[in-house]
Amino acid sequence: MSLVRLLLLVISLVVLLAVLVNTRSGLYAETDPEHAVSINPLNAEARVRMLTARLAEDASGNDADTIRQIAMTGSVFEPADARFLSLIGLSDEAAGNNQEAQKYYEAALEVLPIEIQALGRRFVWQVGNGDFDQAVSTAETVYRRWPQYRQIITPHLLQILSDPSGYQEVVNRFANLHGGPVWLINTLSVGPETALLVNRLVLDFNKRGQGDLRPAINRLTDRLFRWGYADAAYQLFLNTLNESEKAENGYIFNGDFNLQPNGNPFDWKLKNQSGMDFSIIDLPSGTGREKALQVRFLDNPVRFNTAVMLTRLPPSRFTLTIDYATRSLRGPKPVRLVIDCLNERKATELTSVEFAIGGSSEQVVSSEFTIPPVNCELQRLRLVNDNYVESWNNRYSGSLLLKSVELSRIQ
Repeated sequence: MSLVRLLLLVISLVVLLAVLVNTRSGLYAETDPEHAVSINPLNAEARVRMLTARLAEDASGNDADTIRQIAMTGSVFEPADARFLSLIGLSDEAAGNNQEAQKYYEAALEVLPIEIQALGRRFVWQVGNGDFDQAVSTAETVYRRWPQYRQIITPHLLQILSDPSGYQEVVNRFANLHGGPVWLINTLSVGPETALLVNRLVLDFNKRGQGDLRPAINRLTDRLFRWGYADAAYQLFLNTLNESEKAENGYIFNGDFNLQPNGNPFDWKLKNQSGMDFSIIDLPSGTGREKALQVRFLDNPVRFNTAVMLTRLPPSRFTLTIDYATRSLRGPKPVRLVIDCLNERKATELTSVEFAIGGSSEQVVSSEFTIPPVNCELQRLRLVNDNYVESWNNRYSGSLLLKSVELSRIQ
């Protein structure tokens, strides 16, 4: 055998052995990374997994020096792998050497600007040192590149937003991120303690015309109401109306049903239920109105007590006027539109209007009532039929058309 052939054979065997070792090590990388590294010390993935597991187990930092040495070896083998630099930093931090750790996190980000461990630890460090501009910049990178790690940002948002410059930096950066405003609003809407801050964020984002905030605005309006911020809820609704919605505002919003409901508690809430449904329909020309709210009964026994709208009226005397029609409306009990006072989730009925049962009619009906000066921050409109025995003989059929619901103040 010639020397060349012998050399080629040796090279082939070495390559084959390397492939076998690498393959065997790769099989254990996920299930037993320690064993995988012992087979092939160059298996970077296994080494990272091993070190990550050790750091998680070493809460006291007693093994930090050993972990650091293993990470340093990995960095020598793979100098372009930023994860090892982050792991050195994590081991230094576990040992209480936070200043030294930050140098390695910075070095990791020089190698790979999106290395998640380094980003997360730099973010926490920046927030802790009041460097909110840099912290928000880092948070933006995490938000854009690592959506599955956004929980790193969440616990520190309130601290950043409590600082005037931090607040403005968050608004400036997240306003232009895809989904950023909605994510912030939903993330921070966790309870009454954050309600007014989130309310301010929504108003600032809305002024900038950032995307479709309507679903987030509606959720926050509902939460503000439930958390006891009645005035803030109503002001949020008013201050986020678009131009066409402003034209339909009054003591009753969209009282002529010219707009499709936008889902806000201060707009019509049309929630279908078994035995009845709601819809906005077009009226024939020549009737003097363009739209109506149709309540259709499906010839079934049905009991309903449906909240259809919230409003906020000042203490005064008002007239409720309803232009309506019925089409073969039949049932065992009258259908009524009720206005309640809401106070600490309790309801006190102020007035109601009853719709004719037993056939078809066109009517305009009215009722006067008074908003008291106290204990009536919000009012609720409900469509009800009161209690009755549900049986097949007590069915509702036909339809009710609400053409206009108006409230006028009595001077």
